[in-house]
Amino acid sequence: MGDVAGTAGGHGGQAGGADEGRGGPGLQGSGRWVYELCRRFDAEGEASLEPRSRRPRRSPLGTSAEVEQEIVELRKHLLDEGLDAGAHTISFHLIRRHGTSPSVATIWRLLSRQGFVTPQPQKRPRSSFVRFEADQPNERWQADITPLEAPRGHGGRDLERGR
Repeated sequence: MGDVAGTAGGHGGQAGGADEGRGGPGLQGSGRWVYELCRRFDAEGEASLEPRSRRPRRSPLGTSAEVEQEIVELRKHLLDEGLDAGAHTISFHLIRRHGTSPSVATIWRLLSRQGFVTPQPQKRPRSSFVRFEADQPNERWQADITPLEAPRGHGGRDLERGR
């Protein structure tokens, strides 16, 4: 990895060539990214070239801690009262209190993260279904049978006796 400084097209005090802005002929990517890697390498050494997390440092549109706390308290209060404490109900109460509410999905995710939602088994997987199919024609038959009661005494034949 010691050759990174030499390959980066002018990094490390070396004379720059025609490919200086792109990081040299051996590197792919924009010049800005190459300069960022060189800056990291100068500051941290070879450890700076390891992959880094792409997770944002903060989420400005995320639900605030105060709203999360209010949702949890509302859930506990509704459960203590013996009322429905689902995400829709919590959203309803928040709208009555404040005129606005996070989405029902956001409330459900928050309750799941806090451990208030009991996981339930999923539906049967599609892979367990047995398909009604035949390898050869006329190998399987399917009938949709509906019981039919014929009216009696209306001048028609009596279907039970064959008359």
